[in-house]
Amino acid sequence: SKIRAMEMGGSGAASGQYNKVYVHRSRIHINGVKLLTDKTLDKEMKPGDEVSVDMVRNRPFPEDPPFAMFSSHWVAVALRANTVVRGVQIAAKLIEEHKNESNTDEGVELARV
Repeated sequence: SKIRAMEMGGSGAASGQYNKVYVHRSRIHINGVKLLTDKTLDKEMKPGDEVSVDMVRNRPFPEDPPFAMFSSHWVAVALRANTVVRGVQIAAKLIEEHKNESNTDEGVELARV
């Protein structure tokens, strides 16, 4: 099985290894169902899909062994995505991006296609 790492958003001190999360595919649930080994993650999820992640520090104390043998600071113990609402999430994001633009007539919404 393939191992994935994801970057968390953030700025400032949250950089480098501190914003990387190790995610093993056995911890991924999509639409309430565990991702099966015969499924391709690239086909099940798309960039921009919203996910919720339960995570722990990879090495809570420097003297402890790591939870996963990777350089990431965090390890996901569960990752959940609901791809059924992908279109609704995209539409809400587009509306939020352009809600302060006043160069449109009333009742007209801007969107990218």
